[in-house]
Amino acid sequence: MLLLDLPLETLSAIIYNLGNGKNDNGVTVRVVQTLRDVRLVCKALSAPATRRLFATAHLLPGIESVQKWESLLADTKLSALVRGVIIDTFPDKNWTSENGDPDLGEFEAPEEWEEAIGRLPELPGLEGVHLRFSQDCAVDQPGRWWGKEVPETTARRQEILELVFKAMADANANAVAAGEGSRRVRSLTIQHLQNVVQDELVESEDFKSVLAGLEELHVSVCTEYDDAAPECSLEKAEVRTFWPRFTQKWLQPLAPRLRALSIYGDTLWGVIPTWDSRALHFPKLKSLALGNYTLAYDWQVDWLAKHETLQSLSLDDCPIAHYFRVDDAYAKRDLETNDLIDLGRGGGGRVQKWGNSLRWDFVFSRLQSSLPALVDFRPGHGAWEEVR
Repeated sequence: MLLLDLPLETLSAIIYNLGNGKNDNGVTVRVVQTLRDVRLVCKALSAPATRRLFATAHLLPGIESVQKWESLLADTKLSALVRGVIIDTFPDKNWTSENGDPDLGEFEAPEEWEEAIGRLPELPGLEGVHLRFSQDCAVDQPGRWWGKEVPETTARRQEILELVFKAMADANANAVAAGEGSRRVRSLTIQHLQNVVQDELVESEDFKSVLAGLEELHVSVCTEYDDAAPECSLEKAEVRTFWPRFTQKWLQPLAPRLRALSIYGDTLWGVIPTWDSRALHFPKLKSLALGNYTLAYDWQVDWLAKHETLQSLSLDDCPIAHYFRVDDAYAKRDLETNDLIDLGRGGGGRVQKWGNSLRWDFVFSRLQSSLPALVDFRPGHGAWEEVR
């Protein structure tokens, strides 16, 4: 049998899987060129190759990218094929103030880029948005000369989030007005979300309306790193306040309908700082991925185990904190010690040592007996570059 003798559905599946070797832009440069070539082979292959090629659109913060974006929107046939959009807020996704191009330290995206984001509602088939910030962040501290300077300030990040959520809300409203209520933005990915929950954003109608339609949320959280005193990074107020507010304002409203959830941190989280998820339950959750999430309590395993609908579970770089030391001030303020083992004093009497009896054999056994639908379990180190 010749290739072109295969059913159209089979040909489409073959073309679609040319993109399985994808990178963080949706498809690799090599695959993009392959899809372009396949479009020119014959009519039978042109249609599925075109659908695959234009399934994801990418908007960079530059004039050239904006012009390509406008050309795409001007073509109603091609723009109708777009299902997902990747929006980069910064030219270099790996840039940091320590090892990045110093010329980018003063970077500001052009106004045309912001206007382009506002045209998201012109994509009638839009189902997913992937927003990617730079990984360097710092809390705005006006008037403090020692504050860390970054191109994307907290205020600037909020402006972009508000812009994107408004565009998504408008896209959903357009779908409803057109009688396509089921065609909504269902998936949201945010890379390098700063660990600050802004009331102006989470209390807005645009934010609430978008969350009402989401079925997938994938977030990697970035935290401010104190270059001068790294040991003080953990003492920043945002480290302690972010996780309960993120749970209350982002996760709890999504709980009834969320089917896929990814939460990654650029530092360890779960125990220090604490993420108390005991009151949180996702009855429809099928896929859960956690990165840098620390285990120390039996209740954390219980929380994972109660999601009986899980089919996929990834624990990327998620250690058991079987031994750790904290100073008294932090322990009294933020650390739950009821289920921990007191191992005495350390550091010349300045810190308290803690341990626990939690071990991986118990975790694996509990998950095996409690998650009957689980078919994909990935502990260890995974493809972090896809989410952070």
